Amino acid sequence: MALNLVPAKTTQFKMEMHNPDNDKEVVVLEFKQQKDQWAVVPSHKPDDVLFFRFDKQQHCYVKDGIKGKEEKVDLLNKMHIVPNHKKWKKVTKVVFDLKKEQEGSPRHLVFMVAKDGKKKRIISIDKKAVPDMSKAMPEMHLTWK
Repeated sequence: MALNLVPAKTTQFKMEMHNPDNDKEVVVLEFKQQKDQWAVVPSHKPDDVLFFRFDKQQHCYVKDGIKGKEEKVDLLNKMHIVPNHKKWKKVTKVVFDLKKEQEGSPRHLVFMVAKDGKKKRIISIDKKAVPDMSKAMPEMHLTWK
């Protein structure tokens, strides 16, 4: 979702959020584009890099670390993503609907997106739609250059 919210030519952006276990700790995820993939570097564990990329069929390939094995994650087969606007830069609400019911997990997740200035967005879970997840998912601040 964050990749869709930033402009297409953006080569790096970051997400900041409070750690749900420790409110005083801020976790920063740095997203950097490297050739045909994205690298995600967490601030609290800079050696724990995650790489991901998408192919033309919108399949996601995730690789944990530099020497990790690449795994295919077919998100579109598991869930249906519905933004409330055709243009992602104007989106204020995104719904993730699970296609198959999974035991112990909510049927859908609703994220609210608010503009917080130029090149800044705040992504938060809708507390009314999914009250159980609102404590587990902190508010995320998305910024890019």
